[in-house]
Amino acid sequence: MFSYSISGFLEAFVLVLLVQIASAIAAHQSTVGFDAGPTGSHTVPVPVLFGVLLAAVVVSLMVKGIAAWLAPKMSEEALVSLRLRGVASFLNANWSTEAAERHGHFQSTVGLEVNKVGQLIQFASQAIGQVITIAAFLATAVVVSAVAAAAIVASLVVLYTALRPVSRIAQRWSRRAAISQKEVGSVLHNVVENAQEIMVFGVGDAVTEQASEIVEKNALELRRNVTMTQIVPPLYQAVALVLVTVGLISIYEFGGESLVSLAAIILLLYRALAYGQGLQGAYANIRSMLPSIDQIEGDINRWQMNQDRFGDESIGQLESIRLTDVAYSYDGNRVALSAVSVDVKAGESIGIVGPSGA
Repeated sequence: MFSYSISGFLEAFVLVLLVQIASAIAAHQSTVGFDAGPTGSHTVPVPVLFGVLLAAVVVSLMVKGIAAWLAPKMSEEALVSLRLRGVASFLNANWSTEAAERHGHFQSTVGLEVNKVGQLIQFASQAIGQVITIAAFLATAVVVSAVAAAAIVASLVVLYTALRPVSRIAQRWSRRAAISQKEVGSVLHNVVENAQEIMVFGVGDAVTEQASEIVEKNALELRRNVTMTQIVPPLYQAVALVLVTVGLISIYEFGGESLVSLAAIILLLYRALAYGQGLQGAYANIRSMLPSIDQIEGDINRWQMNQDRFGDESIGQLESIRLTDVAYSYDGNRVALSAVSVDVKAGESIGIVGPSGA
């Protein structure tokens, strides 16, 4: 969070400094005056400001680099921890729980769903950074002009409120597309698993028709989701430009700000709105991935609750294992083994072969 704070203030400082330098160059001035509050006013040569500007850009880049490294690092640690926890919980579950597990479900949970948790951590990191950066812009705007601070806050509130319904529609379509994608995966998996039976019973056309309905539904959901994804960014930009225009009109009518302050207000406002757009997108992505956390925790808890309990007493070396009149049936009627008695000595390997060769 500290790196995000430094990065936000540096970016705001760079924007204000750019306006000051541009104003001085346009007015053919060699120095720029600053009001440093308690320390009084100071005059700084423009070449010195260029050096300060470049230094601020370099430091900002370094700080952003640190922040960019931290998010994937946290994501990596979470992925490793969750995957190891999931594997250990599944392997320690009792046989009936492992046998009842749907084919491919364990791989999906520990593989695909855990990947989404890693993405969620990165989106959460982005959201935190954007909130802190907006706060830094707001603090800088207060220093530049109280009008700027009020304009930024009002614009963010209006942007969030006006586009909240659009964001909800996008989230709903995103969830529907994700559910539809899972249905397609399930259908394709069943086709592969039961390909021989489908051919033997001659139901290929019926299965194809059923799969076609689900695939076409999935294509429609994906098209809607992609369409909304492409519409939202330009919509945010258009609303942001309208808000900037409204802010300029308000400042023109009531603010009485200087040209330099006005330019700084415009830059801070527009960048704050851009970060607000990013925050809205990160929030939507986080919400869409929360079900993955619920699924992972639910599966791991279920595996942990269904573990065999072993005692502490250790067994010495076994010389032999004796089976006496062992029987087994699949459904209580069809007998697979009957009256099997055998002694297996240590080191021996015994095979039982049925009529089918199994």
